Amino acid sequence: MSMRDDFVEVVKQGFGERVEDQGARPCVEVWPEDDDFGRWVASHTDKVRAIVCAAPEFKDDPFCGRGLH
Repeated sequence: MSMRDDFVEVVKQGFGERVEDQGARPCVEVWPEDDDFGRWVASHTDKVRAIVCAAPEFKDDPFCGRGLH
């Protein structure tokens, strides 16, 4: 067998163990940029909600998060 085949076989053998261990590890997002938090917020912002909440008549709506609840 070649080195590549050996490597693929080792990866396949450990698949079940990796699946079981996945539940024990926390899910962490890593964003390797200078403005990490700003980019994370921008990537998780609902575009439609941002448009609706920018309208003056909806800015105080509880749906938008800054109004009265």
